[in-house]
Amino acid sequence: MGVRGFVPRVLAVALITACGSGGSASYEQTHSASQILADADLATRSTASYHVSISANAESGYAIAEMDIEDTNAAGTLTSNGIVLRMIHVKDQTFMFGAGLGDVIQPSNPQLAAAVRAKAAGKWVLVPSDIWTAAFRKLLDLRTMSSCLKGAEGMAKKGTATASGQSVVRLDDKAGSQVYVQTSAPHHFVHLVLSASESCSTDSTAKGETIDLLKFGTRFQITAPSGYIDLATLAAGG
Repeated sequence: MGVRGFVPRVLAVALITACGSGGSASYEQTHSASQILADADLATRSTASYHVSISANAESGYAIAEMDIEDTNAAGTLTSNGIVLRMIHVKDQTFMFGAGLGDVIQPSNPQLAAAVRAKAAGKWVLVPSDIWTAAFRKLLDLRTMSSCLKGAEGMAKKGTATASGQSVVRLDDKAGSQVYVQTSAPHHFVHLVLSASESCSTDSTAKGETIDLLKFGTRFQITAPSGYIDLATLAAGG
């Protein structure tokens, strides 16, 4: 066989190989919606620290929470109705910064609000632990949300996109929610847009919720503030 016959055959083999191989299949192609959600749930339950941003159309109005989470501790801000409330939760203690706390208390207890502003406007205030349990722990309970989404009805893959600078696969459920999961391991949830009818929302009273997650594995070194004032002391006139 001469050169003329050899070259076409080599080209033919090369073309067949290139067209037939197609490269390795991507994560979103090789995993079903349920497998992707299971991976995201495992990543959520396995990650001890991250930053979360939550925007919700809550009953009291539009609210935004920006929180660093480290194990069971948390630190950040909650903004609602023009009030910015700084807070720290460490173990079983919850602290709120006096300036914002006074504004939060004002509608229900003007006298205590005045005491907070007068004596603790620039200080951290130790508040009753049930405030965190009742108002914030569920809002930040992403593990329960993740477990719920893993079993959500009608989850379907809707292609890939980019969220927070990361390659993600989008999944939609029957409630009209959209969740975006990292295509690279460990496959964290990165961005979630939960509809008003979504049963997996961290705020069951909200009419829609958007959640962004980043800084996975960051050690924020969240500690209790020093020199704080006890709200119970202020309530007693101290």
